[in-house]
Amino acid sequence: MSELESEFYNIESARNKLSSITQDRRQISEETGSGLQLANANLSGLFVQEFHNPASWRLSRIDEYGANEVVEFRLQGVISAKLLPPIAPTRGKHAARQYPRIKQAVTITGLGCSAFDDVVPTIEQIFYMFMDQVPDSMDVWKPEQFGDYEAIATENRLFTSRTLVPDVVPIPFDPLVDSNGSLTELARLSGGRFIHTSDNQVEYLGPINGSNGSGNIPPRMFRVGDIVELSVSFVAWPTRNGNSQMKIQLKSIRQLDREETTNKIIYRKHHEEDDVHTRGSKAKEDLQKRRGASGGSAKTIQDEDRS
Repeated sequence: MSELESEFYNIESARNKLSSITQDRRQISEETGSGLQLANANLSGLFVQEFHNPASWRLSRIDEYGANEVVEFRLQGVISAKLLPPIAPTRGKHAARQYPRIKQAVTITGLGCSAFDDVVPTIEQIFYMFMDQVPDSMDVWKPEQFGDYEAIATENRLFTSRTLVPDVVPIPFDPLVDSNGSLTELARLSGGRFIHTSDNQVEYLGPINGSNGSGNIPPRMFRVGDIVELSVSFVAWPTRNGNSQMKIQLKSIRQLDREETTNKIIYRKHHEEDDVHTRGSKAKEDLQKRRGASGGSAKTIQDEDRS
């Protein structure tokens, strides 16, 4: 059972809070002109462009200097599933099998919030733009499902094969992301066959303890049930079956609110403590009943040893 389906997580409260936060984030974007919101985004002027190193197709636009740039969008939601660093240490023959599969992934849902549901038609429009431009057949994009609610899956690989990016300079892992050194060790064990690049990099952002600001935080700070804002781009990769597949590439994740997640933990702890208290009272009551039935106090082991 998902953490969101726990009896201790208040879905209605999270839905209402997400709606309010989404409206605030969109208003900030409109007033400041920063951050392109995905819901109801104006896609005119955007185009799908072919890239090399690695071979891919990406949603792009012309920037203020007349150069092509990959477009990044923002969207808000509640984390319904995640696969984030750090990873467990891996040694020996199993390490080599991991590189293509190791990724950082987050799926978000709106829990029925209409502001979130506005995002899906926009993604479908973007998918049709890829279908018109990518020469290969495209695997159909569909939203994920979380119970009765639509969800959106995003991901980014942690490694890229050197054969796909022969001219790209690798970058080190952020210590917050690779807190146990496992990813750095995997890169070393690959002998340069797999590298970590700027295209693989994801920023993890949130409140900083002891300050009023925000900054980089460890990925382990994100939990299912948190309200977050993702920054994503759209890319189509060739697949082994000869088709291409559109992916929503995760570029950053910002923690906006974790009140319902925290409340869930508190309520669960209180419930468990109540269970312990109830079981203790029941055991005491049963003991008293047994003593009454025997006509006196039940002997302990020590009493028997002394008799």
